[in-house]
Amino acid sequence: MPHWRSFLDSEVIRYADLAERGDITLEISKVVKGKVTGKSGKGSSKAMLYFKGAERPLAAGTAILSSIAKLYGKNTDKWIGKSVTLYADDDVVFGGEKVGGVRVRPVVPPSGQKESAA
Repeated sequence: MPHWRSFLDSEVIRYADLAERGDITLEISKVVKGKVTGKSGKGSSKAMLYFKGAERPLAAGTAILSSIAKLYGKNTDKWIGKSVTLYADDDVVFGGEKVGGVRVRPVVPPSGQKESAA
């Protein structure tokens, strides 16, 4: 059964995409500064991670970026061509409410375990 959030438009990979599908391993193709707009209309700057074969980027905040930095170092230029495994974390809290979110597994995925994104 689809997560209710999957019926809402989104320009980025989000929790609902992974909650239904499970873990997904993707190769990073580009990291740039971007902006996302919340439901209140307020925008915030995020790192936008683009992946080989994925239709949409991932808007990454501190938790995701620090997880990737632990795997591959702090220089985002060196992340290109590296793979990460994204998963839906039900315990992510935003604004005091448990809403779920996307996280990165804290291990380097085995070689050859790449998929395409939703």
